[in-house]
Amino acid sequence: MIVPNRHRNPFKLFTRLPSNSNLSTSRFHNSEEQYTDCSSTTSMSVFISHGHVELLKYQLKDFVKTRLGGEPLILSEQPNNGMTIVEKLESASEKCNKAIILLTKDDEMANGNKRGRQNVIHEIGFFQGKYGRKNVILLCEEGVELFTNISGIVSIQFDRKHFPEVFEQLREELHSGI
Repeated sequence: MIVPNRHRNPFKLFTRLPSNSNLSTSRFHNSEEQYTDCSSTTSMSVFISHGHVELLKYQLKDFVKTRLGGEPLILSEQPNNGMTIVEKLESASEKCNKAIILLTKDDEMANGNKRGRQNVIHEIGFFQGKYGRKNVILLCEEGVELFTNISGIVSIQFDRKHFPEVFEQLREELHSGI
């Protein structure tokens, strides 16, 4: 029987229980058909949500792929296949079990403050609901306007000029089983 993995490896979503396990199988009806392992045994798959700062997006993608050995998934790089953006997001999110949200100062407001793109704000909530808040990491550019109910999500502040300096902390958070 396959059940959600809530222990050691944060990148391994499901684990096989011994057949003599005393857990009730009724909770996991057709579990092998319903659940798919979003990561292979050799790599993790991470959804990267981003705004308009292409350089930071590609640096983050490269970090996940080369330094962590993971498979980054960026929505704009996936084929549309006739789907709406929301359908595409829902479909693509099934391939991952973690999300890194790159919140940058993209939109200037009337009062002069800078906020993240609204699609990125939406994706924070989407992935918090989909993967659980412990599986979402928010990389916040210094000076970006945040909303009040952001507490509870792991958040790492960064200076755009020194973005790679967050990578070690990000690696630690991902491997700690956030």
